[in-house]
Amino acid sequence: MAAAPSVQDGIVILDSLTIQTTQGAGAVEKTINLCAGDLSRIPQSWGVDILLISAFRGDYTATPSSVVGALSNVAISVRHIAKNKAEDLRDSFHCWYSNPLQDLGIKAPFKRLMCFENSSVNVAKDVATLFRGLSTISTLGDNLKVMSSLLKTGDSGNNMRQMLQAMVFSCAHWMLIGMPMKEFNIVLFRKGTDIPAKTRYKVLIDEFSGMKTHILEQVKKERESKQQLEFDLYLTYSPKEKKLADDFVSVMKSHATSLRMHVQHENLDKDATWQDDMYQKIKKSVKIVHFLSPPFLGADECIEQFNISYYLNSKVSDRVLLAPLLLDRSTDLPNYMKAIQWLDCSKYDMGKIADAANQIFKSISTKTRLPMEIKGVTVEIDVFISYAHKDTETMQKFRTTLMKLNPNLGLFVDSDKLSTGHSWQQTLYESVEASATVICLLSEDYFNSAVCREEFHLALAANLAQPVRKTLVPVLLNNKVKLPKQYDQINPLGVCKDFPNLASLISQICKDTNDSFRKKIYLGSPLFTPCQEFKHQGNLHERLSKKRENYFTANVKPTAKLIEEALSKKNLDSDMKSIAVIHHGDNVADAHSVRDFIVKMSKKKIEVIVQNDVADAGFAPIIDRADSCIALVSSKFIKDQQCISNFNLALLDARMTERDQVVVVVLEPLPDVIYPSLVCNKFVCGDDMWQKCPIAGLNARQSCFALASYSLLKRQEVKEVLPDKRSCMLINPL
Repeated sequence: MAAAPSVQDGIVILDSLTIQTTQGAGAVEKTINLCAGDLSRIPQSWGVDILLISAFRGDYTATPSSVVGALSNVAISVRHIAKNKAEDLRDSFHCWYSNPLQDLGIKAPFKRLMCFENSSVNVAKDVATLFRGLSTISTLGDNLKVMSSLLKTGDSGNNMRQMLQAMVFSCAHWMLIGMPMKEFNIVLFRKGTDIPAKTRYKVLIDEFSGMKTHILEQVKKERESKQQLEFDLYLTYSPKEKKLADDFVSVMKSHATSLRMHVQHENLDKDATWQDDMYQKIKKSVKIVHFLSPPFLGADECIEQFNISYYLNSKVSDRVLLAPLLLDRSTDLPNYMKAIQWLDCSKYDMGKIADAANQIFKSISTKTRLPMEIKGVTVEIDVFISYAHKDTETMQKFRTTLMKLNPNLGLFVDSDKLSTGHSWQQTLYESVEASATVICLLSEDYFNSAVCREEFHLALAANLAQPVRKTLVPVLLNNKVKLPKQYDQINPLGVCKDFPNLASLISQICKDTNDSFRKKIYLGSPLFTPCQEFKHQGNLHERLSKKRENYFTANVKPTAKLIEEALSKKNLDSDMKSIAVIHHGDNVADAHSVRDFIVKMSKKKIEVIVQNDVADAGFAPIIDRADSCIALVSSKFIKDQQCISNFNLALLDARMTERDQVVVVVLEPLPDVIYPSLVCNKFVCGDDMWQKCPIAGLNARQSCFALASYSLLKRQEVKEVLPDKRSCMLINPL
């Protein structure tokens, strides 16, 4: 918490409530401050990420008694900021939040503005709606500092005491279950008076003090209570989709009639700011299933239940709560809902919904959970099975055989481990790298899937990596499968070649795989035929280095003069409007260097946003709206969860949008992870060839940055778009 400033600083703290809560396995301290002062004079030292204000919908008139008016007096126009919304959530959440004000050329003592617009006259409903809106800030970062007026008590005329009670109690509850606010400051707007704040607001200060005692007693009681799981499944759906919900429940009950399910549609207690009955049921459930659709987003009670489970999902450490189903791909999900993986049941397809029910039942009945902390520790996944979903039946045979041989085997299958509740791409990449053995079930559908190819490329890279080589077992599922030309160095196992039938092949592979763990030996069968291109097979480092040398020879020398010309004449024509630069805090100078090269070369004005400039307020919305991204990857970058999260978000955007690009510049050797090196493997600052770079006036590092910037602006990083309409983001290391 910031040190209490003086009245002359603009804001004074009248009283504080500090809450001890948990996040995963760790303890977190969060604070609610009751303050008084002028919101147009917030001290910079407070480090406010979001200023929260209220207004009538679409009306940003600067009246003398309003916060909008006070901000207008210091040249901060809410009307102007409203034209630059990062996300407009007024239809479902009655609020919007701005892009970073710095990007708009606005100097302000806060980084973003969030405006709550609701015409209700019910205080409880207003505050409940407010915190549903605040749930959307989870994409803006962790440990956020929010400052708010005592909402709707100015021109709207609501009772100040009732509003304070509602805001404090609601904020405490949401903080306790994981809303990413480190500090929430409620400011009693005070301007142009000589009456001391503690005298003027004595009634409200006394009220806050009483609430502190009550809340701390509740926190203690909650901490000491022993939680018993009462439901295997909790289902949330719009009343318009009750028939689908009934069908889903029928499929679940077909597996086990004893399943404890809460399937009753819950309505909001309209007189309560916190829905405690919903919370108590959700926290005592093994899985929470949400039917995501336009009607779902139109129902306040559905959003409330989603938000409670969303934050509890990050808070609990013993299970994964969320299992959302997407019923309609046209659903305009807010960013924080997009950040988690859902099961695709689009077009309200009952067949897909039944498949989803089957998967969810298995995850409940087997109580399996992917270990999420896999970096820097001993391998936790023994076998990763990579397969196309159309080959699920064959995968199940492998899984059944392996588990019969060794019930304690750590086995990764995406339908169990990856489907819901997490950022699927990051989990997938990290899990392949953390696996001792990867079995790839090769078929025509496998090679037509971008995600399968990425798993295969990453498994190939892990097999080639030194000093610890991972075991790769490529399996041709039938003799009709032809390896694409780029994989002709691979010598896969197959039915027609090595075994009389699929059953005998599965049996032998599973036996050898299990023996390798039991005897702690490396599977020795050669996976590669002699390579014609190189004199020797080469490890991963050698192969990727050779690819970069070839790129350098083919592109850098012919392009050098064009880059020099673009830098001197600013004549490079690009259709991009904004580019995001993702980097670790130690590499700010490098990020600014890249930004400068882009600006100097581009004929048109391009907005280049550097992560460090907006990191505290969150970079995810910037990535979401940027045309392309450059990632400056270092050893600290790959160990920083925020950097890795932003990087994976950029890859997801590029995967789904053919025009978007992600260019990676590797600043130094990366000892811990492989996959960043497989994204656009062209720009590694430490390569010797940059020392001989012919770009006039630039040193080796600058030359690398200049060419990376040039190739991005020219959209030279052409991605491979496969029949599943997704882009393959990881290159083939062979």
